[in-house]
Amino acid sequence: MIHNLYIIKRNGICIFHKKYGSLEEDPQSIAGLLTALSMFSNSIIGEEIEFIATNNFKFYFKADDKCIFVTFNDNADPNENIQQKLENVRNLFYQKFPKIEQQYKSGNIKCFENFEEDLENSIKIN
Repeated sequence: MIHNLYIIKRNGICIFHKKYGSLEEDPQSIAGLLTALSMFSNSIIGEEIEFIATNNFKFYFKADDKCIFVTFNDNADPNENIQQKLENVRNLFYQKFPKIEQQYKSGNIKCFENFEEDLENSIKIN
């Protein structure tokens, strides 16, 4: 089960968050940590993180030059299913916001709030 979905700008700002389950934490705090881990992986290892796992949970990552798409879900969820869902979320997000840099230029993330409706109508997250 996916508990949370985050869409994070490369600067570490969470521009969209949807809570489906158990993680009760400030999305901006989570975004900062996940961005730092992604940047560390890129600079030290030269690769993007695919996932971070604990005994019970995983954070899955799908990153590009604009955003990092992340889910927090049960460890038992099949990797392929989650990665495909993240790819679908990414594609839908860029269809809705093709000029994300211009839309976010002011730093106002409210313009991304209505993505939830598109997400629920188009992609079955859980």
